[in-house]
Amino acid sequence: MVFFFVLGSFINSLITFFMFKRLSGKPNVEFKDKKASTTFINGGLTYADGAGGIQPADATSGNHTGIILRDVLATDADYAAKAKVPVDVAGPNDLFEVDVPNGDLAVTDVEKTCDLMPNGAGIDPDATSKNVVTIVGFISPSKAIVKINAMQGVANVATT
Repeated sequence: MVFFFVLGSFINSLITFFMFKRLSGKPNVEFKDKKASTTFINGGLTYADGAGGIQPADATSGNHTGIILRDVLATDADYAAKAKVPVDVAGPNDLFEVDVPNGDLAVTDVEKTCDLMPNGAGIDPDATSKNVVTIVGFISPSKAIVKINAMQGVANVATT
């Protein structure tokens, strides 16, 4: 029985998509109200919606609240509600693996600050108006290791 649980957990980890995956630092999970009628992707960066909740981050967001730890789909029972969701609040030295969807990350991008992709699904090493993350490591042209600069309480970023 234990074997099937472990196997199921392993398979689930292979098919779960994470935009930001914690590599170091202690998780700091808080439960925050999500914006109603909004989809979220597990591992996506979030920011304040201006009404006491959180919403998915995008290329224009600044003052981030953390990384959501579950999907929210339009078919979920709590989709239309302002329900509590688990969010991992990053510390200033925590490291995350993140996707680079356009696949143009280079080793020379390490130590560079950059923005999220327009839809928030990863980072864009060539966009630097918000400086949301600092690239601290190169994994491949489509994967980076980053610190998140644009968190609530951190002033090293242009915020919205």
